[in-house]
Amino acid sequence: MTKNLRYTPSFGDTTICSIDLLKKIIFEYDINYWLKNSDAMLDFYEIDINTYKGDTSLIFFYDEPYGFFIYYDVEFTPVKKNISLKDNLVIKHIVGCEPMYIPSICYHTREETWDIIMYFITYQKKTEKYNWVTLNEIDYQYEN
Repeated sequence: MTKNLRYTPSFGDTTICSIDLLKKIIFEYDINYWLKNSDAMLDFYEIDINTYKGDTSLIFFYDEPYGFFIYYDVEFTPVKKNISLKDNLVIKHIVGCEPMYIPSICYHTREETWDIIMYFITYQKKTEKYNWVTLNEIDYQYEN
């Protein structure tokens, strides 16, 4: 059965997503869009766009000036290979009504984000260009 790409912003309807629209979202949408939509999800559906089966998903959001944070299956985040998993710069991002504290090493440029997303769309898995880690594998401190 064919899997179709769907895009779900945090505030809005789930939509069939074209590559052109997704590219525009990544490269052209500014902080105003991301302040309204605190995060977005990409995943796939087979028959009904409104039926979520728990398949592999990619959640991402943008924090200016740091870039995009990407979460694969709400567990793994990509960091560049061969860097220390220690970070003193932590960014506070609100998801829903709750704060999420993210080490800056987890953020990516628009170009890197596009590369990660395109690999996910093509292969429905994580690219091996990055070291995929859980947030608790990173040594970082934050204050509530």
